[in-house]
Amino acid sequence: MENLIIIHGAIGASKQMIPLGDLLNDHFNIHYLDLSGHGGKSDQVIDFTMDLFVNDLKKLLDDARDAHVFGYSMGGFVALLTAAGGDTRINSITTLGTKLKWNEEIAMREAAMLDPDKIEEKIPKFAEMLAIRHGKNHWKSVLSKTCSLLKTLGENQPIKENSMKNAECSVLLLLADQDEMVSQEETEEVKGWLPQAEFSILTNSKHPIEKVDLNQLAVKIKTFVKSQR
Repeated sequence: MENLIIIHGAIGASKQMIPLGDLLNDHFNIHYLDLSGHGGKSDQVIDFTMDLFVNDLKKLLDDARDAHVFGYSMGGFVALLTAAGGDTRINSITTLGTKLKWNEEIAMREAAMLDPDKIEEKIPKFAEMLAIRHGKNHWKSVLSKTCSLLKTLGENQPIKENSMKNAECSVLLLLADQDEMVSQEETEEVKGWLPQAEFSILTNSKHPIEKVDLNQLAVKIKTFVKSQR
């Protein structure tokens, strides 16, 4: 079977992606990627950068040799940057809910929602979930470092037309029909920059992976990968 690497989103962890992997493991050898500083790696004292996360994916590709990649939200961003950097070991990329266009205003707005003290005060159940996901002594650091990363994206938009033209693999850009973070306009614009790209809507779904129709998503991934053979 072919390899499929599954990458979580911002402030996420690979354990969130297991329900999706369970729907796909009869068709692929599933490899879950915890990006540096997330999940089981939360005790690492590092700053979050896209270069760091791209390197995480490259290290996993060293082991897998070649793979299809599914990236949820920020995970899709990492996959696209890796392919645009010339890594030909990626056979195809499927993204879901990936915010592709950033500026300082958007970054500041998104970062404001990741204030750990406000989350602990106003959304304690979410804070508890983050503590379980990343460790009670590390989840606030994960949020703080993610805020810094988002501000960097806002200052220096990495997804650019001239670089996306270098991605050699086929790409499927998926967007949930009820996603309030990512627009169809930005997704279709970046689709036009990629040499081989498709766009599709995932119905009855929202941005959070927990509110995605996973059965529908699994079918779209399988169908797209099959079309590349």
